[in-house]
Amino acid sequence: MAEKTKLTLRQERFVAEYLIDLNGKQAAIRAGYKPKGAPAQAVRLLTNVNVKAAIEAKNSKRLEDLGISAEAVLKGLARLAYFDPRKFFNADGSLKSVTELDDDTAQALAGIEVEELFAGRGDNRKNIGRLTKIKLPDRGINLERLGKHLNLFRERVELTGKDGEGLSMTLRIISSNPDEEPAESATPSEAKMRSQT
Repeated sequence: MAEKTKLTLRQERFVAEYLIDLNGKQAAIRAGYKPKGAPAQAVRLLTNVNVKAAIEAKNSKRLEDLGISAEAVLKGLARLAYFDPRKFFNADGSLKSVTELDDDTAQALAGIEVEELFAGRGDNRKNIGRLTKIKLPDRGINLERLGKHLNLFRERVELTGKDGEGLSMTLRIISSNPDEEPAESATPSEAKMRSQT
């Protein structure tokens, strides 16, 4: 097995800078390359086997240290997608205070706005209550993200033939099995299009 070539100091600096924001051009500039040639230099560095390996190793270590994994991300998405908003309320229907929320409920809180309510003016002004608005995560977006991960959705593209007849085809955007045949089409134009290819 060939021994790994050591990175130059500037390459090491590029790796460190790239991991800050994943911006190759800016990382090259911060690593000391001239701004004019930074885009080309970034491409060269990011395709260098040793630089790529260093970036992957440091990024993997960082993700491991932070406990970030595909499994953790999917669990987080599932929590948001299937979150029960009743957990924000007490049995009497009043809103729980933030300190009373369990970890999953607190993580599902996308935003909170508290407004003091007053009646009267000037010296006669009295506090009559508090209005608390909570913002929940978008269930649809998180379900869609999970669905995409599971390859549940297929994109459809509508085309028009030369005689104006509508054609339809299914494009497999993400597939775990690239050899899988698309489902049989339900329209005559789809069948006709398949027979012509």
